[in-house]
Amino acid sequence: MTIRPAGRRRAGAPDRLKRNERWTILGGVILAGLLWVGIVLLIEDATRSIRADAERDDHNIATAVAEQTDRAIDSIDQMLRSMAYLVERDGNRFKLSDMVARGLLVNELVLQVAYTDQTGTMIQSSIGDAPPVNIADREHFRVFSEHKQGGLFISRPVFGRASGKWSIQMARRIDKPDGSFGGIAVASVDPEYFKRFYSDLSLGKDGVVMLVGEDGSVRARSLATDLASADIAGSPLLRFALDSGGQSRVMESSLDHVPRVYVANRVPHVPLIAIVGLAEDEILGAIEAQRAIYLGAGIFGSLMIIGFTLAIRLLLHRQAAAEQRLRQAIDNMSDGLILFDNQDRVVLWNACYEQIFPHLKPLLRPGIRFQDLAQRAAHNARGVETPEARERWIRWRLDQIRTTPQRFQQELPDGRTIDTAERPTGDGGVVSVSRDITPMKEGARRLSESETRFRDFAEVASDWFWETDETHRFTYVSDRAEALGISIGNLSTLDRLGIEGDLRQSEERRVVLAGGETFHDWHVSVARAGARYSLALSGKPLRAPNGNFLGYRGCARDISVQIAAADALEQARRAAEAANRAKSDFLANMSHEIRTPMNGVIGMTAILLETRLDKEQLRFTRAIAQSAEALLAIINDILDYSKLEAGRVSLEGIPFATEAVIDQVLSLMGNAAHAKGLQLTVDFPTGPVGALIGDPTRIRQILLNLVSNAIKFSDAGTISIIVSTMPVKDNRQMLTFQVRDEGIGIPQAIQDRLFDRFTQADASTSRKYGGSGLGLAISKQLADLMEGDIGVSSTLGAGSTFWLRLRLPKTDERSLVGAGSDLSDDQSPPTLRSLSVLVAEDNDINQMVIGEILTGAGHKVRFVGTGAAAVEAVRTDSFDLVLMDISMPEMDGATATRLIRRLPDGKANIPIVALSAHAMAGDRERYLTQGMDDYVTKPVDPPTLFRAMARVTATQHG
Repeated sequence: MTIRPAGRRRAGAPDRLKRNERWTILGGVILAGLLWVGIVLLIEDATRSIRADAERDDHNIATAVAEQTDRAIDSIDQMLRSMAYLVERDGNRFKLSDMVARGLLVNELVLQVAYTDQTGTMIQSSIGDAPPVNIADREHFRVFSEHKQGGLFISRPVFGRASGKWSIQMARRIDKPDGSFGGIAVASVDPEYFKRFYSDLSLGKDGVVMLVGEDGSVRARSLATDLASADIAGSPLLRFALDSGGQSRVMESSLDHVPRVYVANRVPHVPLIAIVGLAEDEILGAIEAQRAIYLGAGIFGSLMIIGFTLAIRLLLHRQAAAEQRLRQAIDNMSDGLILFDNQDRVVLWNACYEQIFPHLKPLLRPGIRFQDLAQRAAHNARGVETPEARERWIRWRLDQIRTTPQRFQQELPDGRTIDTAERPTGDGGVVSVSRDITPMKEGARRLSESETRFRDFAEVASDWFWETDETHRFTYVSDRAEALGISIGNLSTLDRLGIEGDLRQSEERRVVLAGGETFHDWHVSVARAGARYSLALSGKPLRAPNGNFLGYRGCARDISVQIAAADALEQARRAAEAANRAKSDFLANMSHEIRTPMNGVIGMTAILLETRLDKEQLRFTRAIAQSAEALLAIINDILDYSKLEAGRVSLEGIPFATEAVIDQVLSLMGNAAHAKGLQLTVDFPTGPVGALIGDPTRIRQILLNLVSNAIKFSDAGTISIIVSTMPVKDNRQMLTFQVRDEGIGIPQAIQDRLFDRFTQADASTSRKYGGSGLGLAISKQLADLMEGDIGVSSTLGAGSTFWLRLRLPKTDERSLVGAGSDLSDDQSPPTLRSLSVLVAEDNDINQMVIGEILTGAGHKVRFVGTGAAAVEAVRTDSFDLVLMDISMPEMDGATATRLIRRLPDGKANIPIVALSAHAMAGDRERYLTQGMDDYVTKPVDPPTLFRAMARVTATQHG
């Protein structure tokens, strides 16, 4: 036996203790070192993760912004395409207000939709009371007017002259029928729409989303920005956005100098870029927060190593916290959960389970048996009303829980359907998860109803539906197409279906299909079963979630009846226009044939009245003159009405003084009123009217007609002209004229049709007072042309009041000076020096009349009877003036004028005044464009003739 020394035994325990302490310290140091190495690695990983998350968020937001912008711009572009197409197709018949009323144009993106003509003048606008503006100086107009450019153009933000707001102008070119530039269709897009969309994105305090053009102009920005000056052209940010290739970069913005992580994504199909930036400070803040968490964990782990007791306590605390979080997670589940142990006793459950099975809530407690819960549930199961049925149901449930896993559904008396899944746990227990699937079943039911409804609609709708694959091959047509003999097997591909005829249209449609764009109402022609159908196709592209093109889906409508009706209507329109032209030609010829002898009758009667006649001859001659003047008035009324009916009367819009119009009416009608013993008065109850803009000649024509009728149908009393004004909106005045008489009055039954053509109060009125019955019809049409109202109020035997109301713009009094509103037809004839006049006239009587008029005024006259003789006379002799008849044998006046204008030695400049019995609308302009200097109608009125002679000779000698 070996006996160790006592000292060694005493020294062994401290050594082991030190050794254990050393190993403990070494183990603690190693454990702490490993802990902090792990912390450092976790911090680096968290930093990379946070930055990666930020860049991914940047990319996702940029992609979403680009896609949303693309959809928004595409919807606007489709709107502009439709409007440009309708304007090109319908021209002046196109009504923008109709599309606005149907909600086809304006939406939350668009402030205004309009289109202009080739000069930049806005023709129509979705803003009903928008003032007329000209945008010829705007970039979005010049880019189309100055360059042969197609497609959609997106402008910088501009301040709208019509909308009065900042907007982004999106425009498309409008072509005339010959393909030349005809204007633009333009939509004013609200930048605030994009800003509102951006503000809903999770960007942080200093995060920003910008929509920027490739030129650097900022179209929209999530942060408050002055869009008029927002521009990043030439900045590193724009260069990065143009060349980023989907990468991210940290840089400062030239707009606010905030460092951000930027990602740029181009908007498809348009020169715009979506730029998203998350603030670098906020990302660093998140990294610092995460670093603080890991450092705290490291300190926490170090504290665990320092003290075992503290570590155990901390572990228990963490375990309790973990159990609490687990409990909270279970309670926050959207499904009901309950856990049973291996003896079918309840261990735990969550709040959702109590909500799904409220009838079990009073029984729920740890340790209660599943059988007790099943007995209570049996009283709340649908279809389990008798004790025997409840007993069978309980046994079924007990068997179920012992044969897990399984899944089943049960219906509760309150109508809810509960889906339950039960699975075994590792320790022999059972976990049961229940979900209320009533909304899901209701959704499935509604989806089934919707599918059935769509199928029913497809079967009974007049339209039929179709789909194609990515190669434009038809893969589906609805049953409705069978009525036309159309099926998948006998349809061409979409890009060849009925679009081979018009090469330009075919190319345009193929471009649309190649770009996967939406289209509407493509008219195609299909021949099936011996019949040809006209179809209208509309389609929308189908795309996968990743944006890949899958094909088209759309509808088709048989418009054969509408096309046939449109063709018939076009033929009827052409026939009506031909008939209208024939009527106008007939009236022009009748005007010439009637006015030529009327010139002789009136002229010779006027000459005869200048001779010495006895009383009876004078009375007879004056009767002839009055009858001729009455006949001429009727002819003028018929011609005026025909001009109005043919739409050949144009209105002036010049400044005029209402008081001057009234003075001339008084001057012209005063003698007629005095001759019948009537008093003609005027009253301005609201004071002076001031200067207005309108057609004073037509206003005077209406007033002369009304006053003339008042004089005609009055035998005594006063005829009053009452003029009043009242301001209305848009700087306009409501100008009202009333002509009041004390004459025979008008029966109530006649008043409603008094303004119809050829209408008078009764036949006896026509016999007693005369007249064609066209005066009031002409006045009514003139009032309608001026967008005014005319009417009458009358009492039989007590007089009548005719009124005219016009809404006219106000203007400055100074604009009346030289405004061209010379209304006086009763000017005194001008004093002319003795002229040598060549008269080309083939009618002997007209030669006699014109000769007496001219020689009586001291002029020298030479007559020729043909246009050829007139040309020869001017070539060989010297004259101051030529009076040229239009209709002559051998050579007419127009041809003779053209030949005279080619004569040498200054003879081509001789003044030529047309003398014509043609008095239809457009005759004067036609003769002036043929080289004549002025125009006088037959029967010739001497003062009118002398004024025309004075004008052309003054021009010659001026």
